[in-house]
Amino acid sequence: MTVNGQAWQSFDRAAITLPYDQLPDTAAIEVVLGSARPLGFLAPPPDRAPEPVPANDAVWQALRKPNLTVNRLPLRIGADSNGENRFVGELARVRIFHRALSEEEIAALQRHEAGTLASDPSLVADWSFEDPELGAYVSRVGQHLRAKTVGKVEAAGGSHGKAIRLDGSGYLEVPDDPALDFTEACTIVALICPRDLPAGGARLVDKSEVGTSNGFLLDTHPGNSLRLITQAGVLTHPVKLAAGEWVEVAGTLAPDGRLVLYAHGKRVAGQAPPARPDHQPLLDRAERLRRFHGLLCENGLADSYEAAHARLAIDTLASAHRRLTLLAEGKLKPLSDPVSRAAADQLYPEAARKLAEGLVKVLESYGATAEPPQKRIAELWRKSR
Repeated sequence: MTVNGQAWQSFDRAAITLPYDQLPDTAAIEVVLGSARPLGFLAPPPDRAPEPVPANDAVWQALRKPNLTVNRLPLRIGADSNGENRFVGELARVRIFHRALSEEEIAALQRHEAGTLASDPSLVADWSFEDPELGAYVSRVGQHLRAKTVGKVEAAGGSHGKAIRLDGSGYLEVPDDPALDFTEACTIVALICPRDLPAGGARLVDKSEVGTSNGFLLDTHPGNSLRLITQAGVLTHPVKLAAGEWVEVAGTLAPDGRLVLYAHGKRVAGQAPPARPDHQPLLDRAERLRRFHGLLCENGLADSYEAAHARLAIDTLASAHRRLTLLAEGKLKPLSDPVSRAAADQLYPEAARKLAEGLVKVLESYGATAEPPQKRIAELWRKSR
């Protein structure tokens, strides 16, 4: 680690210490890991023009949040990530696919045709709740995905064969597994017979942190309705599931972000794909900040806080675009962990956006000040339009 090109010793494997009173007014900090060598990074002169604002090209268009966020939570059947919002009733089968099934395929599952989609390569898990082995139900596909019992889970039977009965004091839990790391599409299918459900509904299949959309879940919120939650959106429909009646319910998420809910093999609700992200407002704002920076330099204010903030916002945006370009060209290896990869892809553009928005808020607040320096900067900001 270096500060202004000089070795810095106040760090260890866990943290870097930068005491305010030991740092110069301008500190160019370079941190390298492993066998990498410092490049001799120094602070650029304050009158240096920021990097050019990148164009609104295909690199930006390819940047979007994944439809599903990968997390390290267990998958739960009949409860949420806190073990609450528990389902009351019977479950005869739960299936999960890593693609969106079509309406015809959902209808075929509803008819319970023997072997329907049983060998489909997108079928990730299939629990039919036959005899448990050592307190866990083994998936027909992906047999390592064992749904262990937590609390009271009773065996049940009926017109749909063997099932489990939940009375609110138990649920099933499947440990986190890479097989459940979805980012683009999925289908959740559950054959259920609900009992009287509370107004808040109950979880059917849940791999998401409570209060977030950082995974996927299918539940009956509110009451006896149906709801599907993913990062791509939330879809709810008042399907009015009847207590004591068997029904196969399903939720699908397509790669384009489209959500669909099914009951009794029929589509009951759908949601159009979300609009493509519009990066032009951020790019336009960065262009204005670049003009503003030029005006500051022309008026002897290149070393002001406002100029430094503008440079940082624009350079961060340019660096984010350069990183995405290298990834697209195969010149930069993406992170192997999907959670870290998705976070990194969003981190740098989001940092640029927050830097730009923060500076704009500061500059717009100068319009009400009586301080001459700020009034002067406010006038330059108005001229930058």
